[in-house]
Amino acid sequence: MNIGIDFKATIGGGGNQQYSLSLIKGLAQVDKENKYFLYSYFHSFLNAENNLIFSENFKTVPAYFSRLNLKLMPSSVINFINKETLKFSIKRHKIDIFHFTNPINFISSKSKTIVTIHDLAPLHDKNWAKVSSWEFYQKNIGKIIKQADKIIAVSNYTKNDIINFFNIEPEKIAVIYEAASDNIEFDYQPEFLQRHYGLRQYILYVGQLQPRKNIKLLIEAYGLLPANLRDQFDLVLVGQPRNDQYLLEIKAQISKLRLENKVKLLGRIADEDLSKIYSGAKIFVYPSLLEGFGLPILEAMKCSVPVIATKSSSLPEVGGPAAVYVDPTDSHGLAQEIKQILSDESLYCDFKSRGAKQIKKFSWRKTAEETLNIYQQVFKS
Repeated sequence: MNIGIDFKATIGGGGNQQYSLSLIKGLAQVDKENKYFLYSYFHSFLNAENNLIFSENFKTVPAYFSRLNLKLMPSSVINFINKETLKFSIKRHKIDIFHFTNPINFISSKSKTIVTIHDLAPLHDKNWAKVSSWEFYQKNIGKIIKQADKIIAVSNYTKNDIINFFNIEPEKIAVIYEAASDNIEFDYQPEFLQRHYGLRQYILYVGQLQPRKNIKLLIEAYGLLPANLRDQFDLVLVGQPRNDQYLLEIKAQISKLRLENKVKLLGRIADEDLSKIYSGAKIFVYPSLLEGFGLPILEAMKCSVPVIATKSSSLPEVGGPAAVYVDPTDSHGLAQEIKQILSDESLYCDFKSRGAKQIKKFSWRKTAEETLNIYQQVFKS
C-alpha cells in the first residue's frame, strides 16, 4: 500500500499534534513493508526543519503552502491552493489510503480516506472552542464523517457521540486508544522543582486553561480544603490560557478566594520539564467536563501520581479502576476526595499501585498496530 498521512498535523502543540507524531513513530516501528508519504509545508523543506525520515519506507514530501510562502493571499485562497496541491500529490504518489489525523485538514480525493475524530466538543457547547473551530465543526464535520471511508475514534465515548450526532452506522467507526507520550517518565527532582519553579508539595493540573477543562471548579474545590492541607499543598496549574479574558477570570476567582499565594499559574512549560512536574506532584486532578481521551491522566499515572478525575465523557475509560471519580459539577465532592486521598496513606498507595497497572494497557505500539490493521481492512474493502 501507498499510505498518505497529513504531517502538518504534527506541527504545534496539543493533543492532536502529540497523537499524530506518536502514531507515525509507532507505525515506523511496526510496518516496514508499506510506503508512507508524510505531507508537510513547503517552507519546512526550504528551512530544512522537517526532513525527518522515520524509516526507509517513510518519506516526507512538501504539499502545503503557508503565509510564509504566499504572504499577500487571503487564507481562503491559500486553503483552496492547498487542497488542489494535495490532490495532485495524492494522484502523483498513487496513494491508496490517506489518513487525516486531524479532520480540519480533510479533503475528498480518489484515494480511500480515514479520519481520526478526537471529540465533538464544539458541538456540545459553543464556549468550549475557538470561534473558528466552532464554525468549522458546525459547517463541515458532519460531511467529513459521512464522506470518509472509515472513522477512527479515540474512545468509545467519542464513537457514541458521533453516532448520536450524525446517525452513522457503528461499523464505520473503529475505536483505537491513545497512549502516554514515550517522553513522559518518572523523574522526581525536588531540588530542580524548588530552584526553577519554587515548588515543594503540590496538587497538579496539566492542560489548557479554558472553560471545558473546568478550572474554576478545581480552584473552588481547593479553596474548600481544610486550612492545614492548603498550608501543606499548593495548587499548580500548568498550561496556556485560551485567551487573556479567561486568564483574568481565573485570577479574579483566585483573588476572591484569597488564594493568591497558594495557586500557582506556570503557563506552558518546556517539554523536558513536564516529567519532573508530574513526578513531583502529590496528586493529579483532571476536572474536565468533556474529553475525547484524556492523555494527562495516563501521563500522571506513568509518573506514579494518583489521579482524581471527573466521571464524565471518556475519562473513566482511560483511568479505569485506577482513578478516583467525582461529579464534574460538585466542588464540595471534589474537595472531599482530595482531602481523603491526601489524608489516607493506605488509600494513596493503593491508587499509585493501580495507576502503575493501568498504564500497561496503553502503548503507541499497540495504537500503531491497530491502526495498521484498519489500513489493511480499508484497502481490501
